[in-house]
Amino acid sequence: CITGCLALGILNAEGIWAACEGDSRSLVSMTVIGELTRQPVFMVNPSRLYPGENKVVFAHCILPLNMAPEYRLTTHFESGLGISVAADFEPGACTVFKCKDDFETFYAADAQLLHSMHESNLCRTQMELVIPSGLDYFTTRPIANHHMIVLGHHQALVEEFFNSYQA
Repeated sequence: CITGCLALGILNAEGIWAACEGDSRSLVSMTVIGELTRQPVFMVNPSRLYPGENKVVFAHCILPLNMAPEYRLTTHFESGLGISVAADFEPGACTVFKCKDDFETFYAADAQLLHSMHESNLCRTQMELVIPSGLDYFTTRPIANHHMIVLGHHQALVEEFFNSYQA
């Protein structure tokens, strides 16, 4: 089994937006947030929700190689084969984002990355975030499974972009 995780991590590090699993709708979200912020974009799955604490664990096996200070190559989570990327992040500001490909609906939230994780039952790069605005979006009306994370707080920038686009 050959996975595209490493190749996509390299492409994304070079500024060539590339989403995995053939998810062209997420590629739209990745391109929007990447071009707005000029930051590398981590495409993630929300893997665990803690609504009472406003915490979410996000994980995926594809990570732009220039997003974390260091990374290591390991096996792909679901298959146990191929090569994927695992990395650790320092605690800090980040933004969670997703938009529909018609640009009519979007989600953007400033968040705080609490810590990286290393659980064997999740995709290889894992992080726990707190989203102060709450998790109602994830528990009631998420746009889709894959979401995008960029470092730094950019919610206001995203909202300004979509408000000007929809005007």
